[in-house]
Amino acid sequence: MFAWRLTGQHLKQDDIGESVGGPVDTHMYGIEAGIETHGFEISLVGSVIGDDDIIYPWGHDFLVSAVVCDLYQAEGKGWRAVLVYDYSEIGIPGLIAKVAHAQFNTPDRGNNAGPDVNETDFDLRYKFKGTLDGTGIRARYGVINQDKSLGGEDYTDMRMQLTYDFEF
Repeated sequence: MFAWRLTGQHLKQDDIGESVGGPVDTHMYGIEAGIETHGFEISLVGSVIGDDDIIYPWGHDFLVSAVVCDLYQAEGKGWRAVLVYDYSEIGIPGLIAKVAHAQFNTPDRGNNAGPDVNETDFDLRYKFKGTLDGTGIRARYGVINQDKSLGGEDYTDMRMQLTYDFEF
């Protein structure tokens, strides 16, 4: 059996009042298509940004987002491909593996010029059962490559998280 998913996103951002951070008049459009079957989830996402940077002081939920980098730059275009496998399908409940690749493109010239970025991420999560129920561990590793001609640099990012779910 297959489960299909199609998601759209639109964000419109305008300044109001004194424009303390400068004038803002921008937008973002994005679309995601995905399919799930037999423990696998595959999705492809694309997004474009308007003439100003997206400002996100209280967090964000961008469709084209990776472990380290996000698409928020003015005149940016990006895409992301994701493959997820839930190992409960073969008898290992709580174990999920994910690999994702994202590409963030910005203009090469002008006020909004910036380095293009490619990021490949590997994510492994496990939620314990039994005595440790509610406890989880997550390992994330990102490989970031940036266009050096516009000041970018290449680096890696490793994150380990220990989580505990509870209700109050």
